[in-house]
Amino acid sequence: MQHRQDENLPYSLSFWCQVETSKIFAKERDMQDWLVERLRRDNQGFGELIINPDYLTTVEPTTHADTRFLESYRRAMDALDAVEVLVVNQNIATDERDKLQPDLVLYDQYKGAIVVVELKNRRAATREAGTELGAYAAAVRTYVPFIAAADVVSVIISSEWPTLLRRFVFNEIVWFGRTVICLEPALGPDEAVSLSIKKIDAFTGRNATKAISASDLTGHILSLKPPQAGFPRTHVAQMRLAGMAMTRRGISLGSNGFAFLWKTNNTDAPYSFTLVDVSPMRDLFHLCDSAPPHKGINAFHLALIKTKNMWGTPDLSRSLTEIREHAKSFLKSCCHTHLEGAMNWQDLLEDMLDNRTRFIGFYAWGVFGDAYHLKLAEKAARSGSTVHDSVEVGWETISELVIDDAD
Repeated sequence: MQHRQDENLPYSLSFWCQVETSKIFAKERDMQDWLVERLRRDNQGFGELIINPDYLTTVEPTTHADTRFLESYRRAMDALDAVEVLVVNQNIATDERDKLQPDLVLYDQYKGAIVVVELKNRRAATREAGTELGAYAAAVRTYVPFIAAADVVSVIISSEWPTLLRRFVFNEIVWFGRTVICLEPALGPDEAVSLSIKKIDAFTGRNATKAISASDLTGHILSLKPPQAGFPRTHVAQMRLAGMAMTRRGISLGSNGFAFLWKTNNTDAPYSFTLVDVSPMRDLFHLCDSAPPHKGINAFHLALIKTKNMWGTPDLSRSLTEIREHAKSFLKSCCHTHLEGAMNWQDLLEDMLDNRTRFIGFYAWGVFGDAYHLKLAEKAARSGSTVHDSVEVGWETISELVIDDAD
């Protein structure tokens, strides 16, 4: 394709496209100069630059991960309508001895979000993208400590999307619930330089990123025994309140898990909570570009892999222990508690199915909580009413997110 000057841009900001490689900008600095000039022109936002905004209203999510991406993309786009350029290539570290230099930091004029823009135009540079964005977001919060995590928006504009970058984006959105949108340079209908929303299925299209293996779930049983005088009249309500407390503490800890409250066939301990979370060492190989056998990307990563191979995965995380202890403060007035041994999810499931007389409640946090409440809202819309701790919706959530290792 022949080079052509974009008549909407000054000559110094006109860049040429090689159709075969989709390489619109020769250097990241070219991309940055173009973007800054356009954002400062008439104080416009990203709306004038993106050629496919309708994608966010026409795409239909088919999995929980798809839904999380769509929520993140829409939330980010809402912050990009009218932005003020705060700094370009400036150090935002509070200690001048440190260097934290994002490509752009913007201010959402409508709702006060802070937008961090990271530009990547070379495949080799994408390995650092995740580390950089995380550091930039942390630096922003030192200035505005009360800003909600979702109001620190990350915009990644890249011409390359290798595995490492895609996995970083997936984890940021699905596991951590952060606000991220991915864009790439493109040519508009008139061949003007523009931006295009990167399609969600580029990040969620593989089965490996859609569900959690059952072997990655571990937990334990908390048996609930009656006091000497017997259970008080409100004991079930107090137990359900303890389940809600688990949810709240799990969210505050940034954990991902769930709990069932169920009535047992054991007269000594007529009720039990089964608490489960995702092993913290679950996705240890997501930084590896190569197929198995995986090699660590550095000495620390290699040490983690060797340690996991040597010691295995702990059956009980510290966060799940804290969630349990928090819930016990709601239970002490109605029952005595007894901790059973830690087990994997398959054993916990079999124990519940073999010994329960009925399920009473389901409580979830993190990625499980997000999926659960989406399904709960759908059920409420269909039926007009539902309970906040629906066991039926809980099983639907687990069926969607957890895959049997034999599958």
